[in-house]
Amino acid sequence: MERAAVAASIELRRGLRSLSVIAKSAPLLGMLGTCVLMGEVFARGIVGEKSAITRAIIIGLRNCILPTGLGLLVATVAFWVQRYLSARAEMFEVEMRVAGLELASWLERID
Repeated sequence: MERAAVAASIELRRGLRSLSVIAKSAPLLGMLGTCVLMGEVFARGIVGEKSAITRAIIIGLRNCILPTGLGLLVATVAFWVQRYLSARAEMFEVEMRVAGLELASWLERID
């Protein structure tokens, strides 16, 4: 009975590690995208009046921040889902142990 509980626990927690990795790596990938886009903004070599240059840089920087925001959004959602599913798995494991103890108690009364 204990082996079945351990097997069920492993089955329940199989994908939780992947969600944890996604939650940890998504902001870093977003920051990488931001750095790449910032490099592109400043590598363009914008020429013209100061106001036009400033406007072009501001628009470029605004677009650079999008990958970081999306990375943080993905990480937040993945973290929430991972925590929710982890709590559900723990609750299910406790219920399995209680049911196993009740079954063992019931079987002892029959003997």
